[in-house]
Amino acid sequence: MKNKTKWFDPICYQFSFYLLGKKDEAWNPVEATKPFFEELIPYYNLWIALQGTVMVSGTTSTGEWIRIAKNSEMLHDFHNKLEQQSHALHSFEITLVPDKTQLKFAVSVKALSKEWRQEVLQYTDLDDSITLGTPQKTTWLCQMLNCPTDDLEGICFPQKCFESKGIPLKISYVRCDDPQLLPSYIDEVKRNVASSNDKDVNNDECMHCIHISLPRCMLKYANNTFDLQYKWEERLLLLCNTYSSSFGCIKMDRYKSDCVSPLLTGNGCFIPKFRSGIPDVAWGICLDQHQAESFTARNKQGCFSIFDQVRPLSDGHLYLRLTPDVSVVPKSKAKELWELLWPQLCIAEYTINCVRDVPISFRLGIDSNNLQINECGYYRITRQMHDD
Repeated sequence: MKNKTKWFDPICYQFSFYLLGKKDEAWNPVEATKPFFEELIPYYNLWIALQGTVMVSGTTSTGEWIRIAKNSEMLHDFHNKLEQQSHALHSFEITLVPDKTQLKFAVSVKALSKEWRQEVLQYTDLDDSITLGTPQKTTWLCQMLNCPTDDLEGICFPQKCFESKGIPLKISYVRCDDPQLLPSYIDEVKRNVASSNDKDVNNDECMHCIHISLPRCMLKYANNTFDLQYKWEERLLLLCNTYSSSFGCIKMDRYKSDCVSPLLTGNGCFIPKFRSGIPDVAWGICLDQHQAESFTARNKQGCFSIFDQVRPLSDGHLYLRLTPDVSVVPKSKAKELWELLWPQLCIAEYTINCVRDVPISFRLGIDSNNLQINECGYYRITRQMHDD
């Protein structure tokens, strides 16, 4: 029954950091993410208190291990195990085990307007959406990708629209250094993760990826607000200033938790390029020196006028912040940001999404000319609209 459907808030506060380094270079991902663990531990403990469990997993050259924490003490013990293996880790993740505990974080249907529920069900229900024309679906999708509200409050979707049944509270790290394990777009990555003289990727290099996700629904359940903006900003700038070949971003938006390769950004649409281009569309973006120089040369000085803060770092990194508050981005600002950034985004054009799922983002500010959508409701981002 539609009136029995559980609805969830898809919005997460997110932190992403990418580092290009030497395979033999010392890098401690557990130490880099430890401040986030300390900040997010109350929410992991909240999940445990509600009878949920937390999974701590890691991979090394010798294999993979998984531990399930049923109490706070076990969670800290498993985190200590991560610390002990930090320099040998190829990846690790601290995430929630999906189960009925997530129902505690469902939004009361009474809190959602009847108009919103009817509109969402019209476009996400297979039987209803099949009767809609492509122009109608495109208009609605474009509206969703362009800040339906400044603070994204009330933007909730039924459980069936999420690709994962889990709540994406997550601390994750992945190291990518084996070309044989990289996805089909390795040629594109080779071109963009190359040294500045355009040679192929150095086989001695590897990419380190960190992603942090804090769901807004957990903040609200705990009667908290997001008060970590400035800590996350300073942490991002410190990391970038420490490593020259690095960049990162902060945003409040939708996060596709289970369908995104580590070599794609959080919405699964953009390849995070090094030394040129723009890695993602985000509220706060810290570019490396080459990205910053390319961005400035392409857009001239006038491009900085849309940002609330433009902060050069000592090593050539450039931090760009769109608005004073990560939680509030007007539609007009998102539109300006897209128009400024999209020519330098590396679009993963082989990816495909469905209108019946939760949109890949609510803050792209995208133009309909950059969306290709077919009669079945499947769409992707392109440089320009063209026929199938």
